[in-house]
Amino acid sequence: MASSERLTIDATVARDYLDSRREGHVHAVELFALARKGELELAAAPQGYRLDAQGNLAEKLRATFATESVAVAPQLAYPSEVTYPSEDLFPGAYVEGFGEAWADVAATWRSHEGKPPEGADRFHVETHVFHGRDIFLTDDRSLRVMCRRLYDEHSIPVVALTPAEYLEARSARHATGSLPARCPAPGGERSGRRFLSRRMI
Repeated sequence: MASSERLTIDATVARDYLDSRREGHVHAVELFALARKGELELAAAPQGYRLDAQGNLAEKLRATFATESVAVAPQLAYPSEVTYPSEDLFPGAYVEGFGEAWADVAATWRSHEGKPPEGADRFHVETHVFHGRDIFLTDDRSLRVMCRRLYDEHSIPVVALTPAEYLEARSARHATGSLPARCPAPGGERSGRRFLSRRMI
């Protein structure tokens, strides 16, 4: 491939990789193996992970990111308990209108969409969008719904897939030599959205 896909993973994918008992373990292992071979690039949102994981789990995640070469994206410029002074913290590092769009979707959340995503989830998604990465990967169905609605209702450029969906689409690309026509929506349904990434698969 001319260039690697630039994927952002949230805590669900990292936990899948660490815990062989989790349903998504096999797919997470395959993702990390592809990253080790340089066929894709994995990155994580530091503020999202600091909210998602504490104590022993946080230590395991830091060690895994270091040994597996998972990039840690620069922080967003929001004052919070998980925003630390560092060389990667710059004024203006946020997505204009993202907070308002997220709040609007949250305010109109529907009961069948599951538990509404929380603060850590917003950091994961906004970091992904701010850095213009290709695909956001999560096993959290509600967060995939949030991403779909952010795109459909507010034109926020984010495509969210499960690792299984991403790997299936990637396999189809290699088998047929062409892009899948449409992006799978949460729950296995088909969405009318086309892939946004310039370098998708």
